Amino acid sequence: FTLRYYQREAADATMAALSRRKNPVVTLPTGSGKSATAAEIVFRVISQSPQGARIVVVAPSRELVQQDEAALLRYFQPEHVGVVCASLNRREGDRQILVGTPQSLAGTIDFDPAVVVVDEAHLMPLHKKSWFARLFAGLPRRRRTPRAGLTATSFRTADGAIFGPGGWFNYQAYEISARELIARGYLAPMRYIEPAALMTVEGVAVTAGDFNQGQLVTANIDRVAAQVELILKAMEGRDRAMIFAVTVEHARAFQQAFADNGERCELIIGDMSANDRTAAVDAFKSRQSRIAVTVAAALTGFDVPEIDLIASCRPTKSAIIHTQSIGRGTRVAKGKSDCIVLDFAGNVRRFGPIISPNFDASGQSRLSTAPWRPCPSCGTFAREEAWTCQHCGERLRGRAPREKAPLEITPINFRRAAKAVEKLVRQQGLCHHVVHDFALEGHEKRDHPGSFSVRLKFDLGGHAIVYQWEKDLTSDRWARIWWAFCGDDPAPHSFEEAFGRRHELVRPLVVSIERDGPFWRVVSLRHRERAAA
Repeated sequence: FTLRYYQREAADATMAALSRRKNPVVTLPTGSGKSATAAEIVFRVISQSPQGARIVVVAPSRELVQQDEAALLRYFQPEHVGVVCASLNRREGDRQILVGTPQSLAGTIDFDPAVVVVDEAHLMPLHKKSWFARLFAGLPRRRRTPRAGLTATSFRTADGAIFGPGGWFNYQAYEISARELIARGYLAPMRYIEPAALMTVEGVAVTAGDFNQGQLVTANIDRVAAQVELILKAMEGRDRAMIFAVTVEHARAFQQAFADNGERCELIIGDMSANDRTAAVDAFKSRQSRIAVTVAAALTGFDVPEIDLIASCRPTKSAIIHTQSIGRGTRVAKGKSDCIVLDFAGNVRRFGPIISPNFDASGQSRLSTAPWRPCPSCGTFAREEAWTCQHCGERLRGRAPREKAPLEITPINFRRAAKAVEKLVRQQGLCHHVVHDFALEGHEKRDHPGSFSVRLKFDLGGHAIVYQWEKDLTSDRWARIWWAFCGDDPAPHSFEEAFGRRHELVRPLVVSIERDGPFWRVVSLRHRERAAA
C-alpha cells in the first residue's frame, strides 16, 4: 500500500506536532483518503511508542468505522484491530487498536491511550455533555489525553474554527485544497449547474442558524416532480446520482416521484433499521439502483466513487453541509470524467464551488453572494469576470476589463457607520471588537470620478463599520495588509488581481481600532488559527 504525497505530508506534520505536545488537526478535502491517512498516523504512533501502547480511533458513524477498520487492516493483523460499535453489534474492546463511535466507546475504555485519533473532527462538539466529552472524561488523563483530528472542514457552524484556545485541537498541522488535488488528478473535476425548478427560501424563517426545515419542505414540495424530470434528463450517460433532501418527508417525495417515472431510487436515512439501510446502500453501490436520496446519513463516510451527479435540494446556511454534500461526488473512478452538481438549492450562489469557497477559516461568508453566476444558455457556473462559458462557449456579460476599477463599486453610508463606531467605542472601548463580517470592495470617490481604490470593510455589528482604503497596490504597506489577512504571497499588484483573489482573505476574529482624523482605522487584529499556532 502506497500513500499519496499529501497523505504522507499530513502524517509527517501530525507526528511532528504530537512530538511537540500539540493536539493537531489536518484538513484534507472530502474524497482524498482521510481513512488511509489516519491509519498511517496510527501505524507511526504504534511504531514509535513503547511495546503495548494502545490507540483509539473515533468516527461519528458506523460506515466511517468500517472504512477506518479496513484502512487499519492494511497495516495490522485482524487480531490487533477491534471495533466497538453498537449498530454493528461489535464490542471487541480487548484489541490493541480500537475503532468505534463515541457513544459506543464512552465509558468502556479501561486503558490510557497513547493517542486518540478523531475522524471527521468537525463533528466533535465543545459542550461537556457530548459523547466526545464523555469519552475523554472516562480516560485516565481525561482532556490531557493526546489527540489528532482529520476533517474536510476545519470549523463548526456554531463554534467557528475547531482548533484554537479552548478547542479540542490547538494546532492546524496540515491543509491542502481541493483545487490542487483536482488539478493533480486525485479528485474528480466538478461542474456546477443552476437548473430550472429552483427551490425558494422566500418566507422561510431561520431557526438555530439555518433555514427552518419544515417551512422549506412546505414551500418546495410541489417542485419535486419537475426536479426529478431534470435529474433523469441529466442522468443520460451518467452512472450514479445522489440527491440531498431537506427532511425524510422530502426524501420520500423524491423516491415516489422517481417511482412514478419508472426509476428505482434508494432511500438512505438515519432512522432506518440497520438491515434496511445496509440493503439500500448495497443496492446503490452495486448499481441495482443508480439513484439514491438521503438527508444527512450520507454526508460523511459514504464512499461510492462512481457518483457523478449530485442534486443539491437542501438550501442551507451551513458551509459544512454544502461542502460535505458536494464531496460525495469528488472521488475518482474508472470511466468517470467529472461530476455535475445540479444546484436546485441555490447553495453555489451562497458558498461558491469547492475550489473557490466563499467562506473563511471559521465558516463565515466572505461576501453576501459568491462571485459566480450561471450561464444563461446551459446553466454552468462561471466566475463573474468570465466572458465565455467554458462548457458551451456562450458569450457572457462578464465584467469589462477596466484599467482602474475592476472591483465591485458599492455605495456606503459613511456618516451612519462612523457614528455607530463612536457609540461602540464609548460602550466597549477601542480593543478586541468581534468582526461579524469582512470584505474587500471597490471604492470610487464621489467628488473625484475615476479615482478608485481598494476598500476593506470591517463590520463590527449594529451598523458600526470601519472602512480602510488603499490606492497604491504596489506598496509595501499594501503587501503587509494583504498578508495580515492571510492572503497568499505575493500580494496582488492590480485592482483586477485583487478582485480575482479576494477569496484568499480570511475574516479576523477580533480587531482593535483607533481614530484617524474623521476616520477610524484598524491597528491590530487576531485570527483564531494564528492564535492557535
